[in-house]
Amino acid sequence: MGYVAEGPTLRGAGPDPDNALSRIATRCAAFLAPFLTVAIVLVQLLAVPAPAFAQSTPPPFPGCTPGVFLAQNNPTQLFQVDTSTNPFTYPNIGPAHSRTYNTIAFNPADNYIYGVDRPSGSNIRLLRIGSNGVVQVLGTILGGNINVPSGYPVSGEIGADGFYYLKYQLASDQAIYRVNLATRLAARINLSLPRTSLDLAWYNGRLYSHDANIDVFYSIDPSTGQVQDIGPTGISAQFGGMVSASNGVFGINNGGGFYQFNLQTGAATLISSSPSTAIMTAPNVIARRCNSARIWPSPRRTARISTPPGPARLTKSWSAIAAPSASRAPWWTIRFRPG
Repeated sequence: MGYVAEGPTLRGAGPDPDNALSRIATRCAAFLAPFLTVAIVLVQLLAVPAPAFAQSTPPPFPGCTPGVFLAQNNPTQLFQVDTSTNPFTYPNIGPAHSRTYNTIAFNPADNYIYGVDRPSGSNIRLLRIGSNGVVQVLGTILGGNINVPSGYPVSGEIGADGFYYLKYQLASDQAIYRVNLATRLAARINLSLPRTSLDLAWYNGRLYSHDANIDVFYSIDPSTGQVQDIGPTGISAQFGGMVSASNGVFGINNGGGFYQFNLQTGAATLISSSPSTAIMTAPNVIARRCNSARIWPSPRRTARISTPPGPARLTKSWSAIAAPSASRAPWWTIRFRPG
């Protein structure tokens, strides 16, 4: 019994073609049935949407406990800045993350550190970092054309208004981006002057940063984008991490050194050593926390030292020990307590 193709139908060359076709169809169906079942199951599995990020939420940091945190290296490692000795020490917090992240800032509303990364060919992602150093990916940040520039922002700070402010390093992107942490939506705020930046610090309602290309310490009005140049720091290097306290703005120099900035002149004064990032692939970044801490001078000081400022409420608290130098008399200590 043979058959020849003729268009879309088959014509029989022998007797009883209809019964023959039925027998062939039955045998084919029996043979293919297991494979069809498997295919249907696979289609059903693929149709089920996968969770966006199958991750557990890391534990938050304790409540109002003063601290300074540093994130650097590639992949990124989170460090605690231990200011109980001088020079400061930098013990690890948990293992290094699998990727590089940046722009860390502490959110006192939920006691987490936030940061960003950007996988190749993708958009910027919002990260949440717990007290064990574990990183949770919350999702992409959209809006305000924040994903138009290449790379990802390297400057970040959470202001007293609860928004997460981000800035790209290059002056060519003349803007900061205000991110709503709950919705991950960004709004672009154009700057009045083009400035580079490696980090931001919030102090008295303004953002502070440093342009290493022209060595100018400057501030930004976060509402209008108005830039005010304050003056040169006198330090020919980049400040990859910045932090604020009730008595001013401080920064870590990528070449090493923990500095305080003069808010009237911009001049930077060394107060302690810090790790150098000259051989690192990611810059220093600092997160701050505990809005309700107070500072007071340590008894360890001499008559040659002018007493540091008295008790004052911190914006984002940290603790430090001033290092002796040729231009300073030895030792005074800043400590913290809940207030």
